[in-house]
Amino acid sequence: MVRARPPRPQSRRRTTNPGPVARRALTVVVMTVLVILGGGPVVAQEEEREPPVPPAAVPAGLTREEELVQRYAPVVYLKQQDHPCDPDGEPYVPAPVEVVFDDEAVVLRQAPAGTEIQRGITATDLYRLGGSFHIDLPGRPRMAGCGYELHFTQQMEDHPPVVYARIVREADIPGLAIQYWFFYYFNDFNDKHEGDWELVQLLFDDSNNVIQAQLYGPTRVVYAQHAGGETANWEDAKIDKEGDRPIVYVAAGSHASFYGPGTWLGWGQDGAGLGCDVTTGPWDRVAPEVRLIPEEITGPADPFAWTTFRGRWGERDTWVYNGPRGPNLSHSWAEPITWQNSLQAGSVRLQRGGTLGPEPAGLFCPIVEAGSVLFTLATPYPYAVGGGLAIAAAIVALLVIIAWPTMAAAWAMYWLHLRIFALIGALLVPVPVLINGFLYYLNRDARLGEWLGVDEDSLVVVLGTSAILTVQQAVLLLIVTPAVIYAVGMLGRGEAPSVGGAFQAARFRLRPVIGVHLLATAIVLVFAITLIGIPLAIVWAVRWTFVVPAVVLERWPGRWALRASAAAVNGNWWRTLVTTVVLLFIGTAFGPVIGLSVLVGANVSQDITNGISSALYAMSYPFAVIGATLLYLQLRARPKPVMPEPVAEPVTTARELVTAKQHA
Repeated sequence: MVRARPPRPQSRRRTTNPGPVARRALTVVVMTVLVILGGGPVVAQEEEREPPVPPAAVPAGLTREEELVQRYAPVVYLKQQDHPCDPDGEPYVPAPVEVVFDDEAVVLRQAPAGTEIQRGITATDLYRLGGSFHIDLPGRPRMAGCGYELHFTQQMEDHPPVVYARIVREADIPGLAIQYWFFYYFNDFNDKHEGDWELVQLLFDDSNNVIQAQLYGPTRVVYAQHAGGETANWEDAKIDKEGDRPIVYVAAGSHASFYGPGTWLGWGQDGAGLGCDVTTGPWDRVAPEVRLIPEEITGPADPFAWTTFRGRWGERDTWVYNGPRGPNLSHSWAEPITWQNSLQAGSVRLQRGGTLGPEPAGLFCPIVEAGSVLFTLATPYPYAVGGGLAIAAAIVALLVIIAWPTMAAAWAMYWLHLRIFALIGALLVPVPVLINGFLYYLNRDARLGEWLGVDEDSLVVVLGTSAILTVQQAVLLLIVTPAVIYAVGMLGRGEAPSVGGAFQAARFRLRPVIGVHLLATAIVLVFAITLIGIPLAIVWAVRWTFVVPAVVLERWPGRWALRASAAAVNGNWWRTLVTTVVLLFIGTAFGPVIGLSVLVGANVSQDITNGISSALYAMSYPFAVIGATLLYLQLRARPKPVMPEPVAEPVTTARELVTAKQHA
């Protein structure tokens, strides 16, 4: 089957008319001022979209019911595969149930023992079968690999993609519903399982029959997501349409349905679909053939006899890995309007980054994915997974033991002098808080976006935020870090540092700190880009861990700072590596982990959690710098070969002379 690549659709979150030139200029000025104030990188989560293509003509000779379901049939956008078995694309189109029929590799089984009942089943064989039966597809879901995709491709052959439509009313409730059921052969997500039923439902609140529905049209819609769903009014701007046909952006692997592209936080009923749903492009546009399910099933010979099956459409397993039951056993099948009224009106999309350091929401996806892989493999390979976790725990414990003396000393100094280190780190707090405050109101007050002529996806906002956070990261490395190092050095000599004095020392050493950073980075990159020199790049990167303390505390210039750091690390390369990694992990991860806990546990806005994460990151990062500086001072105090003194740096002004004497 050939699937046409769709046009890139228009932006969905909000549509604003371009503001006047003066307003756009003001936006640039605002972002420029923030850049001057001072910024990590951001990642675009959503593509801009062009206007959808016109709808296809409805075939003639249809009944009123068939014409109605054809008119509003959804068009699905599936994430495009670059090649067969591409794990980042979506290989499974909405399929006719015939893909599991007349296949000798598909087995009908009965619980509790999973006894084989029949092979090569048909719709007739499923007529009114009870809940103890299940359809077992060829393969093992927890170790799916590419087997399901290859078998599905073979079984599809010339079958067109299909969506099953159903017109239904709920007893004692006015209105009409059209349900569009999609059958996917395999759910290749964190909760891997055979068979997957998804739903898009349109409500006609003003209509009680087909003629009224054709006249008045739909009023509301819901896209199913992990045993739940997201609702919308039919005229909402977030729904993309091709004429009267809603566009459904299908999440790769999970097949959850969304109103637009992006990365979405998924967390369904009973833990189903926990993870990140990705609906970004490029896409394959698929317009499935519509098959209308009749109101009554006449008997085993009815082509839709399978709709009476009460068993599972996939292999039996535990928890979310269990094959799903059919549409006929869902709450939405019996009570479509009541079900839709119980659902949420929005989904959580990962927003563009506005944090200093790692973004809390960005941690959610890899953490959940890694955890799901371990949980998935725990059943078929319990000893391998258990042994791997035990080895990993032992390694972590060993790393902590090695780093513990430095960690304990760093914590004692940090806690005892919390005020000064917190104030030094506080230099980084205002800017990311202002950025996230701006994004918070931009996402919630349409008037601000309309007045400025931008939204969170506008190029000026994206580039401005990225530039600001990049500058902030530079401030962290070139000003805050030297200031903390200077304060640690004074405390080590029994003196009481001040915040102003620490920043003055950082300013005085700014030029040599920049120089030594550039020199060390350039040399390491030269080794790294040769590929075969990567091991040497790692070796020298660790040996030059202490170049900034050497510049700030010893006033060594350039290459002499590299030599001083290498001399300190000599004989303690592994200890330096392990301790530095542990310290950086603690100092870097504390803020994002707390932010993620608030985001998931308290369901707080990402803008707020990003601000919390940035503030905590600014306060905790000095802990890592304190530990690294204490380790340098300890290693420097060891007996070592005498290094020749460098030529003294020229002092050109009286102020620099006074400052140099103060810090000598």
